[in-house]
Amino acid sequence: MNDPANIFNFGAGPAMMPTFLEQLAEDIINYKTTGMSVAELSHRAKEYMEIFADTRDSFKELLNVPDDYEIIFTSGGASSEFGNIVRNLMSADDIAAYINTGYWSNMAFKTAKKFQDDGLVGLIADIDGLDKKNGLVSLRKISIEEFTPNPAYAHITANETIGGIQYQKFPDTGYVPLVADMSSELFTREFDVSDFGLVYACAQKNFGFAGFSVVIAKKKILEGVLPGTLDIENYAKLAENDSAINTPPTVAVYTAGLVADYIKKNGGVREMARQAEQRSRIIYEVIDNSNGFYKSPVHPDVRSKVNIPFILPEELKSEFEKEAADNGLLTLGGHRSIGGLRASMYVGMPIQGAEKLARFMVYFADKKK
Repeated sequence: MNDPANIFNFGAGPAMMPTFLEQLAEDIINYKTTGMSVAELSHRAKEYMEIFADTRDSFKELLNVPDDYEIIFTSGGASSEFGNIVRNLMSADDIAAYINTGYWSNMAFKTAKKFQDDGLVGLIADIDGLDKKNGLVSLRKISIEEFTPNPAYAHITANETIGGIQYQKFPDTGYVPLVADMSSELFTREFDVSDFGLVYACAQKNFGFAGFSVVIAKKKILEGVLPGTLDIENYAKLAENDSAINTPPTVAVYTAGLVADYIKKNGGVREMARQAEQRSRIIYEVIDNSNGFYKSPVHPDVRSKVNIPFILPEELKSEFEKEAADNGLLTLGGHRSIGGLRASMYVGMPIQGAEKLARFMVYFADKKK
């Protein structure tokens, strides 16, 4: 049997969980001696309402969320929020700007564009945010003058999970509310929530189970919704009802609280950011010192600290993955849309995982040169 202590999952999500699974296993059987599994608790029960409040308060504390923002937990992944953002932030004649930097920002744009095509909103503008520097993918500096006048918001994907491109400094959108998909990086970097109108993230990378997301939104931008919006799609309604208009993903909320407690006990977001920096530096140093055996397609100025795509000779890719898996280094295949290899390292990945992968990469390259 494989020893979990020697297994490291580099998948982009669902991802490696922090070291609290024993507590989760215990509470799945008998939550705080209630005689019920945490999965059996009613979402109206006192025990669950305490779980919800504790989880929400922990998110507020860790992310320094101002009082004039709502924290909303939703069912579904970040893709579910692509449409909900339009429903909640736009009215019939509004326009919005989408800065396209890769797969997921393009998916967000395509979803929003359907509302324009259906005549429910005005223009959904697609702004190319990519550049090339010395043949490597980089981010272009966006000027507010490029936006169509008076957009309701500007949308970015802060970290492209597939492309491995990350804003090291967020764009200045001036008076235009900035909306950011932070699915890959929430809790792995420090940022000022008040710089954003809304941020959202799915859970399965940095804070728990798939099928669950968090939305953090400035209250004053949640003043109306498009006609036909359901209550479970309405952020203001969800906030008013403690994210429980329908039965919420109760175990996922509980697990997110466990992750938040783990982060608090282990140095907070600042320490998680330091670890993300350290893990990524370990892998990038191997890539950059491999004399071209491994290559990064991303310019160093915008390399992701959580998702690292890399390329090696194509004929060696399958052998690398198999041998890595035999050594307890799992799920290193690149996304089907671009191929290659990819190491994703989130809150649950210990430094030892990055170190073990780095040693294997050096060993494999030396063997094949």
